[in-house]
Amino acid sequence: MYERFPRSSKYHPDWVIASGGANALWLTEWLAEALDLRPDMNVLDLGCGARDVLDLPSPRVWRAGLGVRPVVQCLGTACGACGTPVSANPVAENSFLIWRGGTVRDFELKIEFRINGTNSGVQYRSKEMPEVGKWVLSGYQADMDFANQFTGNVHNERGPRFFLSQRGNIVRGVDGGGRKQVGTIDTSDALEADIKVNDWNQYHIVVRGWTFMHFINGHLMAVFIDEDTTNRMAEGLLGLQMHVGDPFKVEYRDVWLRRLLN
Repeated sequence: MYERFPRSSKYHPDWVIASGGANALWLTEWLAEALDLRPDMNVLDLGCGARDVLDLPSPRVWRAGLGVRPVVQCLGTACGACGTPVSANPVAENSFLIWRGGTVRDFELKIEFRINGTNSGVQYRSKEMPEVGKWVLSGYQADMDFANQFTGNVHNERGPRFFLSQRGNIVRGVDGGGRKQVGTIDTSDALEADIKVNDWNQYHIVVRGWTFMHFINGHLMAVFIDEDTTNRMAEGLLGLQMHVGDPFKVEYRDVWLRRLLN
């Protein structure tokens, strides 16, 4: 990459090569220089290394690249980057921005988040539950909350097993919904010290086969090995959670998704 296309040069070289080369990025950045880009336009994000194709009820710009100011979005009664619940009409169920770029199986995801209250999470290998609500998902989750009580946990959103592996633990799931702790990483309190409050943190989720690893700011938080053949899910949707409760704001940025070979 070179100086003529500074924004394209911010992509990781490995991602550029895996995506077919730099020509498409250079061409897009060159063409964008001639566009009259304004906040209310529908813009495909070039601001990070991921496909920010998140499904919204009324799609507008939820994340704008090329220096365009982001526009507030609505997910039912929630507004913001992933959303801020509207106190006069709060969400009735935990709701999600759902990525429609496909499903995830074995993958590596890096995403930065900032939360100022309540709870949220990154949902993966999940399924939709239209019988509960239009934007409801069930499956594995990288949990987070403002108090950092659950941040780093491997959680089972709307599943029978709930806490799969809590921060500091290495846990094996067994048939029938059971769980057995097989090791420790560190104490929960020690790992909590690596998580910033009301500031940007990076979640790094690595899923290969039936092994799930959650890292935050470069520190391993929890590991889950799912040998529960009845309840485990091999593939599913990716989403970002807006949790029920008092009004709060959760933001996400710099999303990198890499699919891994089986």
